Amino acid sequence: MRGGVSRGRTALLGLDVGTTTVKALLVAPHGEPLGLHVAPYPAERASDQPEEWWEAVLRAVRGLDVASRRVDIAAVGVCGRGSGLALLDRRRDPIPAPWARVRARAGALGLPATRRFRRVAQWGRLLRALAHESPAASAAVVLVLPVKDYIALRLTGVTGTDPAAAGCLAWPPRPERLGVAHALLPQIRPPESRLAALAPGRPEPSGCQPAFPWPWAPTTASPPMSGPGCSGPGRGA
Repeated sequence: MRGGVSRGRTALLGLDVGTTTVKALLVAPHGEPLGLHVAPYPAERASDQPEEWWEAVLRAVRGLDVASRRVDIAAVGVCGRGSGLALLDRRRDPIPAPWARVRARAGALGLPATRRFRRVAQWGRLLRALAHESPAASAAVVLVLPVKDYIALRLTGVTGTDPAAAGCLAWPPRPERLGVAHALLPQIRPPESRLAALAPGRPEPSGCQPAFPWPWAPTTASPPMSGPGCSGPGRGA
């Protein structure tokens, strides 16, 4: 394995960033479970604070005690709930917002009529509510990421999403009509592509060494990938 000394048999790590907990599952390549750890959120339900998602991921992976299992983690797959959204500033840091008021106002707003881009419309409704409740926070938003894509960003420094998380194969030609500026949307990458190695200097879950690949699972919540086979946004529509 590049970037580390082999300690034993190969294993794969799966992360499920859910609504009430984060689950970390260690499996052998042929599917044999090697370990599972479940980390609940502090309030027993995911908040709108991306840092809480990340801290729960770290607790879940540390709970596996990978270092004592004599395994090499060859790859990681990430899935996550579809209801959360990370609003990030120019430094890719989460933007503080009065989330209770934003969610309440968003619930009172209607959705633009759309069949193909309902998830984008939901994000637009949230952004409209944020602009009303906190204009300063709204003005600071430069990127929006679904839950599992925010976790992938924290691990690798790479931004992107996949069609399942985006709710579409390609972004609408004019997402502004649904309340989302095109510049805020991440690139949609093929789910079978690879993301990246762990970014230097970023916190690493115990047992995960720099330079190992973080592949997507070809399901709803696999992390964005960069590498061979990747195409620009809009392909495959």
